[in-house]
Amino acid sequence: MHLADTEITTLASVISSQRTDVFPICLMAFINAIVPVDITLVVGFSAQAEPIELFRDFDAHSEQQYLRLYASGAYLLDPFYKISVDGTPSGLYPLRDVAPDRFFKSEYYFSYYRKLPLMDEICLTHRVSPNWCLTYSMGRTPDSGLFSAREKRRLRDMEPVLRALMLSQWEETLLATERKGRLRDLNEMTARIFNYSKSLTPKGISPREAEIAALILQGHSSPSIAANLRIAIGTVKVLRKRLYSKLNISSQNELYQVFFPSVMGLPDA
Repeated sequence: MHLADTEITTLASVISSQRTDVFPICLMAFINAIVPVDITLVVGFSAQAEPIELFRDFDAHSEQQYLRLYASGAYLLDPFYKISVDGTPSGLYPLRDVAPDRFFKSEYYFSYYRKLPLMDEICLTHRVSPNWCLTYSMGRTPDSGLFSAREKRRLRDMEPVLRALMLSQWEETLLATERKGRLRDLNEMTARIFNYSKSLTPKGISPREAEIAALILQGHSSPSIAANLRIAIGTVKVLRKRLYSKLNISSQNELYQVFFPSVMGLPDA
């Protein structure tokens, strides 16, 4: 694609700032010369370890409490976390292309995501190893609106350049983290739900029921849960009914209220 003179100038600044503290700011300036972006978050994700925040330009747009919630557990409900750990190929992904079918009606969306505030988001992902995925998330606030089709095309045209730049800065950090062995064996979200349930009912819930709860909280419908777990929809409905019965609840909202503290890593209120 053709680059304007200002875009070439900002790209030159990015290249000359590699492996320095000002690199993230220069990269943001280059991206904004291509497509306006309000919020930037660079994170390393692993299914077996806590996320590593590599850079963020968030403070001017959202309260610190929401950032703390994200780091302590809300990331487990983030669609970009999901595609980072489930084997989805590296790529450039608009939120609406990867979010579960009922994500925008989920309790997580209304209680957390919408309050950041985020209107739209596009994430560039790159799997740096079998255990770690580097993500560069570009967000829009309600004042800026959704990314247009033209803006998405511009980002896709520049994807190879952006990928090379972000890897030059942050890939080694994630590989070094992996070498230090900061990995855990269990799926974090399901494990938190499963362990927390033992304090709610005499026998707790089964591992499969914990998986069902995790997927419901992420915003998946019963057909979507069935597809993810490769089981029949009828089985999902049976497990969901059994889960609700054990917890003495009758709705997704109640499920969210029950498990929100455990997923977010907060003490039970």
